[in-house]
Amino acid sequence: MTTITKKINLNVSQPNNYQLVHAMQGDSNTVEILATIWDGNKMYAIDCDQISLEWQSPSGSKRDYPVLEHTQHTATFLLNKEMLVENGDYAFCIRFDNRDNDVLRTFPSTMRVIRAPFGQLMDSQVVTITEFINASKNHCLLAESFAHGGTNMRQDEDIDNAKAYFEQTKELFASMNRAILTGTLLSGENVLTFQNAEITEDATYNIYVSQFGVSPINVNISTGKMILVFKALPSDLHVRIIIN
Repeated sequence: MTTITKKINLNVSQPNNYQLVHAMQGDSNTVEILATIWDGNKMYAIDCDQISLEWQSPSGSKRDYPVLEHTQHTATFLLNKEMLVENGDYAFCIRFDNRDNDVLRTFPSTMRVIRAPFGQLMDSQVVTITEFINASKNHCLLAESFAHGGTNMRQDEDIDNAKAYFEQTKELFASMNRAILTGTLLSGENVLTFQNAEITEDATYNIYVSQFGVSPINVNISTGKMILVFKALPSDLHVRIIIN
């Protein structure tokens, strides 16, 4: 039997990719969910030892099992019979685990399981789904309001949002720190060099990278130069150095 693929979006850093998945009670191993993973407004680069689907049934039963397959930005899982034994709303997310016990989850989404007669939705279910869609739109607007404003959802949202606070924090960092350096380690390379007059052997440094779980395996500092050595990665790595 041909497997049906449903494509959704999930987010590890904010609830702006909320998805509602519909399924029929009793179906199993015929519906495949292909989830694209996002980090805010950019695709998340998956880098972990194990990826699992984690879910809770309408009655509160909790389960998890490994995903079917994954790419750098997607995770795929089948809807099996165990997930489709109850009518109602299932909460689910994708969980990423590393051997050092680091855990990261996507924000939860909902799968609504129904058993409609002759494949048709009852009027009450249509009303419920419409209400859910409208509520979802409001949640998306509210998330946008908190992200950067401009939606007229909240009072003073143009100054009370993540973008405004980021700009304030950036200005504060600029006043507190001697220098902020940025660079990109290209795919397949393992050495990134920074040159700046503020780099000295007695300064302190904060090193930030764009991929979860990645850090330099060696740091060599001399006057005016810093050399970072990483394990070679299959994708570009953005690096920021804050000199204190």
